[in-house]
Amino acid sequence: MTQNLKTRFLSLSSAAALLLLSATSAVAAEASSETEAVLAANGKFYRALNAMFEGNPKPFEEVWWHTDDIVYMGADGAYSVGWKSIYKNWEKQAKLKIGGKAEPKDVKVFVSGDMAMTSQFTVGTNRFDGKDVPVKLRATSVFLKKDGEWRIVRHHVDVIGDLRNTLVE
Repeated sequence: MTQNLKTRFLSLSSAAALLLLSATSAVAAEASSETEAVLAANGKFYRALNAMFEGNPKPFEEVWWHTDDIVYMGADGAYSVGWKSIYKNWEKQAKLKIGGKAEPKDVKVFVSGDMAMTSQFTVGTNRFDGKDVPVKLRATSVFLKKDGEWRIVRHHVDVIGDLRNTLVE
């Protein structure tokens, strides 16, 4: 190969590598942006959860899609399907005013198109029989993005025995 051909080949190879790197960076930036948006929606869920502990279920209205096919499998052992059923469960739990606070720890996010999933530990405390009790549960949420907004369509968490005995009929 002559020197001129080698130079052209190296220039084309470098340009192709830069183009590929640029495209990969753009995809990574978009993925990072979506991951951040899902983390923000997940944080909103935990703020709503803490409000519910104090007796206010209303913030959940901005966290879940209000459709008939969403599912909640809660710490009380509930298996609720549809927005109306799920919200009734939140109202029931809110009336207990169990207090305390929970936050997500070790959150893992998976995003694919308009669907995303978080898996995490829910860590904090609640009051049962007048005592603060530490809580550490595994939780998974599935989010759906519509019109640029991520909201929950599925949530599953470990069962807390004290809640199960109080709420499940």
